Amino acid sequence: MDAVWVEERLRLGEDSRTEFKGVAAAGFDIDASDLAREIAAFANSGGGYILLGVENDGRLTGAGSIEQADKLMQKAVNVCRDRNLPQCTFSKVLVRDNLVLVLEVPGFTPDRPYLVGGRFLVRQGSEMREGSRDELVKVTQSFDYNFDEEPVRGATLEEIDEDAVRRFLADAYGRTPEAAETARYLRALGCLAEDDTPTVAGI
Repeated sequence: MDAVWVEERLRLGEDSRTEFKGVAAAGFDIDASDLAREIAAFANSGGGYILLGVENDGRLTGAGSIEQADKLMQKAVNVCRDRNLPQCTFSKVLVRDNLVLVLEVPGFTPDRPYLVGGRFLVRQGSEMREGSRDELVKVTQSFDYNFDEEPVRGATLEEIDEDAVRRFLADAYGRTPEAAETARYLRALGCLAEDDTPTVAGI
């Protein structure tokens, strides 16, 4: 995870896998309950990234000094431990002289569903919301976890062999799909995640 990766996220904005959280206005601190809700929602929805030091509109305001970013990281670690949430992976990235703390929330962990304050939360698009009863039942019953469908962090579409894909699709479907259709077929086969990140199967 580097500045180029963060810049790309800033360009694309918030989505089902990305949340921006400004911390400068609060003295480079964050509300523990708010962070717990965001982590739980991502963990119940396949995982994602929380960028501390970025405002909702994509403006960089930073996570403060290295020491302040370390305190934020420790607070996040404590939130996950104390509230029985999955442990995140952390990266400190310097972007345009601003330090950004990136929390990577794992998806598809066997301890799902995660509740915060007795609430089952999910991520839909760029929003967090309370999940429905049907969604809760689906998550509870979905422990046939398939490692092959896990997104490969940092992977891009360019890493998938286009010629091999064309040959495979031609054999499987009796024709070679148009280029515009290829991603749709790969998603259906579990080779691409919702955000078009290649999965283990795709790589």
